[in-house]
Amino acid sequence: MVYFDSAFNKYQTNLVLDFNIKNPITKKLYTGGNKMDEKQNEEKTMPEHKIRFGCIKATIWKNIIKSGKQEIEVLNTSIEKSYKDSDDNWKTTNSYNVNDLPKLIAAATEAYIKITKKSEEDK
Repeated sequence: MVYFDSAFNKYQTNLVLDFNIKNPITKKLYTGGNKMDEKQNEEKTMPEHKIRFGCIKATIWKNIIKSGKQEIEVLNTSIEKSYKDSDDNWKTTNSYNVNDLPKLIAAATEAYIKITKKSEEDK
């Protein structure tokens, strides 16, 4: 998956090392300093929002990061392309051809707008 968070990528990578985070895509738990309780491990993460432009889909995920008594809400976006393989089965990829790029840009832009609006509403 491609995460459209390049401006904060280093910051979020550091959080992965320091906190426990469940990857919204793979549902795998990244363990860092504190252990997440079992209830959190069993919860399935549902997307906050899905945006589709043809075969390109951007999905906005909400992650709650806990450090002691503090909780931080982080919104991430994964962008993928759907296609059918030679056996007529649906597959996804994070590889895009030149004709996909305008749709990818539109999906990423709309995801950015939705995330920034949500951030402004939460203030």
